[in-house]
Amino acid sequence: MVTNTPFAVDTAGLKEILGEQPLWRHSVELATNVFDEFNGYSERAKPTTCKVTVERDSKGRSSWIQVEDDGAGFEKIEDVFTFFGTTSKRSTATVSGRFNSGEKQLLALAREWTVETAGKIIKFDGSKRNSRTSEITGTKIRANIICTRDEETEIIDGFRGLIAPKGLSYIVNDKEVERVFYDYFTNVTLPTVILNGGSMSRTARRTGVEVYKSDNPKLYELGIPICDIGKGFRYSLNILQKVPVSMNRDNVPASFMDIAIGRSLESLTLDGHVLLSEDDEGSEFTKGAFNKIKDADALSILTKQLFGDEVVRWSSSPEANLLAERQGFTILPRNTFSKEVNKKLDATNTAPSSLEVFRSDIDRVQVTDGSPAPSVFTNVKSVCPNCGHDLSE
Repeated sequence: MVTNTPFAVDTAGLKEILGEQPLWRHSVELATNVFDEFNGYSERAKPTTCKVTVERDSKGRSSWIQVEDDGAGFEKIEDVFTFFGTTSKRSTATVSGRFNSGEKQLLALAREWTVETAGKIIKFDGSKRNSRTSEITGTKIRANIICTRDEETEIIDGFRGLIAPKGLSYIVNDKEVERVFYDYFTNVTLPTVILNGGSMSRTARRTGVEVYKSDNPKLYELGIPICDIGKGFRYSLNILQKVPVSMNRDNVPASFMDIAIGRSLESLTLDGHVLLSEDDEGSEFTKGAFNKIKDADALSILTKQLFGDEVVRWSSSPEANLLAERQGFTILPRNTFSKEVNKKLDATNTAPSSLEVFRSDIDRVQVTDGSPAPSVFTNVKSVCPNCGHDLSE
């Protein structure tokens, strides 16, 4: 047998692989495609409305998911059933699409589905796919998915948890989803991926970042939740360009998270905003994020927000550490920040070592034979703040 393609996709095998991902993540791809159309990657007509309906099948074992919009429809009808096809989305940083597989993953999981778009109706009834012409404008995708009621609730919540582009009417189960206004906005340079020379390549470009106070902070790519931010950071970040996500769209490199947090904090701090407080002291995000901050003044301000003005770094001098402690200074453990961050803090005389601050006091408290005065430094030990080892031994 001769064929013009070297590969085929086994639907049963694909379902097995896709099963590790929650259904809501596959489902919301139908809406995020509309977001991309609205954000624009071609000269075609943009949608003004995205309407989502999720309802239980009459037999109670499955749910119908329907997403419709009034845009220009699929640019190529083959994209309905072709994985990884070429797409102009890959060369546009300000839309999320690049894999050209998202909605097809949901359709692969569906018992049956219908796509009406650009003058065509394509229907899969569970055993065969057929198509016919239509006068429909826009796009309507309807799929039947086997799921529990809890999974159905997660799907609805997933759709409602998207941040739709400003100006697009976004409706879920007949209720308009109001766009939550961000608490802060800034422009920073962040890593991204874009088609270059025939392949997707890492680069960096300036982009907007929406910052939201949150009890459950997440990283978003153009309104799509990617993953929890964690590490004690108290804000969600919505990056308004492609971010370097995995194909599952559920994680990013740790270095990207550090850069996104660090650059956002840096820019907003220099604009006069106060995002951190002493409540953030000890949070895991600080070490990695502060490493990505270039401006020494921003680092100084953020360090004082965390630890106050009276702060010194631990030194190997037990006398200096004792004096700092007695005078109410916060003493930072030796490995709180990297050497690079410490150099920038030194440039602004922020959080100097305890020995730098109290050297003159130690020099004054000496008896004639050069020994420390017993009344001040008796039984003082030099203890490593990280492991507790007695350095005076």
